[in-house]
Amino acid sequence: MLNLAQTYLTFRENQRFYLDHLLFRQRLMLLDMGRRLFEKGIIDEVNDVFFLYEKELMTFFDANPSLKELNENVTLNGTIELKDKISERKNEFYRYKSSLPPKFIKNGIEFDDTIMKYDEKAVYGAAASPGTFKGVARVVESIEELSELKDNEILITSNTDPAWTAVFSKVGGLITETGGILSHGAVISREYRIPAVTAVKGATTIFKTGEKLVVDGNDGIVYRKE
Repeated sequence: MLNLAQTYLTFRENQRFYLDHLLFRQRLMLLDMGRRLFEKGIIDEVNDVFFLYEKELMTFFDANPSLKELNENVTLNGTIELKDKISERKNEFYRYKSSLPPKFIKNGIEFDDTIMKYDEKAVYGAAASPGTFKGVARVVESIEELSELKDNEILITSNTDPAWTAVFSKVGGLITETGGILSHGAVISREYRIPAVTAVKGATTIFKTGEKLVVDGNDGIVYRKE
């Protein structure tokens, strides 16, 4: 079993590397297409290109592989209607941006088997990294807000990914809404010896920035400090 794991984990990591590599190239291409649409006044922001379906986007470009020139015949029609569609999609995206998707879907029914227990002073999650830490909470909704994090604060967020790794050197404790003992936040917390509690459903709304907490990574409990 160990030999199989060591062999095929390499394939898995390579697959993820090349997938990210391809997606990054596609993102650069889409951003350049968005820039051209923005310069023509078809969209209000370059990033609005990500709120277009592929068929909608490709109608603005000639069929040549280089996609260097916009199809002027298409750009003269339907711009206002398109902007309205983009605005509607953006509103929906930001409405659910901070919402977690269902953990499971079975026969079209959403459900979550997480057992959420808490009382007035304690909230229970999964013990992800051992140790305890007392400090001030810092709720971070997105990676853009990480600059607000101060040394030895308790980072509270939905989940982390490799892009967040650099900030762990200043984190005193970690609380995430998702993940288990093998999630990114849990693994990096153990490497940095940071107490961590994961799978605290609704943590970004239960706790507030500036609140004094105790993170118990041994038992998977977060206490409100008196």
